[in-house]
Amino acid sequence: MPLSNVVDEEGFLVVHESRSYKSEVFRETLSGILLVERRNLPAQAMLWLVMVLAATRMPNSEFFFLPLMARLFALLHTRFASHRLGMALERGKRIRKQLAYAVFAMLLGGASWGFVLAAVMSDPVLHPARLILGGGTLVGASLITAIVGPAYRLLFAFLAGFVSSTVLGMWLWEASMLLPATFGTLCLSLIFLAFAYALSGQRILTSRTLVENRILSEELADSLAHAEFLAFRDPLTGLMNRRAFFECAGDYDEGQERYLLSLDLDDFKSINDRFGHAVGDKVLVKVGETIKQVQESLPAGDHCAVRLGGEEFVMLLDCSGKGCASAAAERLRCAIEGISDQLRLPGLRTTCSIGLSRWHRDTPIDEVLCNADDALYKAKARGRNRVENTAA
Repeated sequence: MPLSNVVDEEGFLVVHESRSYKSEVFRETLSGILLVERRNLPAQAMLWLVMVLAATRMPNSEFFFLPLMARLFALLHTRFASHRLGMALERGKRIRKQLAYAVFAMLLGGASWGFVLAAVMSDPVLHPARLILGGGTLVGASLITAIVGPAYRLLFAFLAGFVSSTVLGMWLWEASMLLPATFGTLCLSLIFLAFAYALSGQRILTSRTLVENRILSEELADSLAHAEFLAFRDPLTGLMNRRAFFECAGDYDEGQERYLLSLDLDDFKSINDRFGHAVGDKVLVKVGETIKQVQESLPAGDHCAVRLGGEEFVMLLDCSGKGCASAAAERLRCAIEGISDQLRLPGLRTTCSIGLSRWHRDTPIDEVLCNADDALYKAKARGRNRVENTAA
């Protein structure tokens, strides 16, 4: 389990994190980022188009051709990287390679915005379109930092590309502006970082809540499944319990030919007294496994195996013929006798007595069970470790 949960003195759930839990929170955070990124794509495309139109109004529009083409390439590349990462997350695969590719895409994305900003800052022309280009750049970059803020690797890759590209572009166009450009870009990046940090806390908390709710839901489902299992199964052997036995018996069609096998371990109390209840439980578990193996070896049918309680077991055999049922009972007796050899405890002897009864049409199950028990008592009286039947 990725969580270890306890309840504090005030009754609140306290979650202790593990590596797998942190990984799930990170994956959930990435899923949220990619969802916003997909919804933000039309806005980014529209912003790019507006900036292209603004650039065409500038007197030296050719000056912005390469920066805007770089921005378009980075936008498409980021969408492709996000798609790959999203597919890996949806399929539950490892995301190391896809995440590294997304980090590289964010580096290019930051560099493309820095390239555009450097072009705006280096152009001395005063024009209203310059406001759109510069403002659009700052808005677009700030939106991206806000979106990827919870994923620090993506955020710092974007800011690294943005700062380096802006400073490099300013130096290439006007070397004397290198120091002011560097200072100004770093200030912008710190503002973007603070903005992203302010927004990321709530989104990470939301991811934690979603993961914890999912884990708690899975734990609840497991608990309900386990409770349902225990309602119809014996917790020690995994066989059906008494309640399930009578429901199973009630589901049989009246026209089916079937047999009931009643089994009781011989001198089981002496096993507990001599070797302890732990050994006794091991014997019962082995008996349950043996009964399952015999059941699986039978011809296809609606067979069921039951632990009525203690060392008493019952099998309903959906067999066509007394020979099949008798052979199954004898095979079961021999297998149980061999359990002592498997446990390798000196003096341990595991045998059973078995009573077999045919289930006639319209005969109540209680009567059939009594007939099988009568045959079982005969087996006990005649020396134990044998099969007796009333299946006439």
